[in-house]
Amino acid sequence: MLIFSCDTLISCCHVIGRSIKSTDARFHFLLYCTRVGLLQLPTRGFEVFILSVLAKSLPRYMPADKCPDTLAWCNGFLLNPFYVCFVLHRSTFLHLAIIHEDDFITQHLIEIFPKEVLDIQNNLYQSPLHLATYLNLTHVVKSLVGKGVSLELQDQDGNTALHVACQHGQTECASEMTSDVSPSKLAPVLETQNWRGLTCLHLAALNRQHPTMKLLVKKGADLNIQEGTSGKTALHLAVELHDVASVKLLLSRGANVDAAMLNGCTPLHLAVGRQDAAIANLLCQAGADTMLRNMEDETALDLADGNDDILALFPFDDIQISGRSVVGVKF
Repeated sequence: MLIFSCDTLISCCHVIGRSIKSTDARFHFLLYCTRVGLLQLPTRGFEVFILSVLAKSLPRYMPADKCPDTLAWCNGFLLNPFYVCFVLHRSTFLHLAIIHEDDFITQHLIEIFPKEVLDIQNNLYQSPLHLATYLNLTHVVKSLVGKGVSLELQDQDGNTALHVACQHGQTECASEMTSDVSPSKLAPVLETQNWRGLTCLHLAALNRQHPTMKLLVKKGADLNIQEGTSGKTALHLAVELHDVASVKLLLSRGANVDAAMLNGCTPLHLAVGRQDAAIANLLCQAGADTMLRNMEDETALDLADGNDDILALFPFDDIQISGRSVVGVKF
């Protein structure tokens, strides 16, 4: 089976202005690469990517039936599993094509490669899907997802490609990764934590990526899942960032307003501790319990002591001394 016919693989047999013997194909191919300054790395595997580039960039000189040995050598080289798996820093030449943002070659390789090759990870444990997402190559992400690549592969930081999209606000890439995926297949991806204990929703919240957060919520992300270090939910993170928009979004979608961290702090504890009256007001309106205690045996009311703006938000119907509200009273 030939990967490139003469319609797509431009013959290497006339690369220096004269016909050359097909048995010398590899020598003249390398000579051409050196001549034009393309082959600058000692790793022979990098020839693969250069060959792919030449396949579209060189003019066609000779029909396929005139250079069968050349075509056979080129295709045999491209099909060699060693070069597919270990080209440069364990990158495949699909990784390299994506890094160079060469859409023609990238799409062709996605088309001809089996899923197992498309899921190969480089030395940073990045799959082609990770790289396409980093570079915001939405059409490449769409093609890879269409071939059924894994959404669960994690890079050296424990991030899936969806984590990457959420961190950098690549909402279109995130949409392509989640649009045609069944809820049962998507659920474990949405729940995957990186090595910092963060899910995709946590990362989106940390980076104030509101459109991406809306997408994740729509796709069924667990609003109350806790990150792995201190037990914060996305709502806790939004409160810490004083991100009113995220707080409103999460509360409107049903986030647990009284979710407790490992130390017992609720979002209201955090808002009051940061003297954020606006967010404390939103939480109170959503029904936050002002009397829940953290591991320091403190309620949000305790933390609000001395801050009349926040104390005024709390209901004091049954917190009175001699029938008078404690707000504004000096002892």
